Amino acid sequence: MEASIQRYPWAVLAIRAAAVSLAVCVGAASFRLSFTALADVAVRSHVPPDQAWLWPCTVDGATLLATLGVVVCMSDRGARRFFWAVLIGGLLVSIGGNDLHAVLPPEQELPWMLRAAIGAVAPIAVVVSIHGLTILMRVRRPAAAADQRATTAGQHETVRPRNVAAPAPPHAELSPATTDADNDGRGPDTTQATEAIPDHTDNEPADRGGPVLPYVDIADKVLGIITVKDIDREEVAEVLRMSYEHNLPNRDIGRRLALRHHTVGKIIDASAQVLRNEPLAKVS
Repeated sequence: MEASIQRYPWAVLAIRAAAVSLAVCVGAASFRLSFTALADVAVRSHVPPDQAWLWPCTVDGATLLATLGVVVCMSDRGARRFFWAVLIGGLLVSIGGNDLHAVLPPEQELPWMLRAAIGAVAPIAVVVSIHGLTILMRVRRPAAAADQRATTAGQHETVRPRNVAAPAPPHAELSPATTDADNDGRGPDTTQATEAIPDHTDNEPADRGGPVLPYVDIADKVLGIITVKDIDREEVAEVLRMSYEHNLPNRDIGRRLALRHHTVGKIIDASAQVLRNEPLAKVS
């Protein structure tokens, strides 16, 4: 079977086209049947007949919005939970409305409790849809974000973690005054780690200061020592840039990049370990 598929690639295209056609047909037919049932239930709940079509659009529209939100917000656990809740709630309302339409005799009014519940769907859908829209508007486009991070990483910025001391030049010797024993038990001096390092030009050798690494190179090394799900090296490089250049807290970085702050902290700690193991690195 696999050999025949590889031999006839047009068969894969034909199967995909058939699957798309079937999905569209089944979806359109199901929506039409559900639309008719929900509109009838709305009329039984004292909704004017000329506006009854708005109620199934409200229910099924909120369900469709939630479905898209679940797919788009895969990296944001809180947003994904919200959209899952809306999706399940909209599905239950739609199933209940279709069941009522199938069970009740024609033109029979609904009990007052069911009419009250159906009347509450519209205002709830307004709040849910607006909140879902604000969440989707905050989601960054993956292509644009990747292009921006690739452009930033290609500029060979100087990187130095905030908690790692600057390494001494190759010809320098370690002074006894900088040892841990004479630092009142506070650990190694990290004041040099926060000092900015000027960019090295072609006329200025790079071995005068600390390590000079592009963010993507450090990101590759970070991904080699830790495991993070659904994060590529460009996103890791962007985390490092926002941390080292702008000194942003982990929560702010996670909010901007739709990452958990625990994941951001894990990346920063791993990058510090990488740079501790790189006493001197140059960009060619």
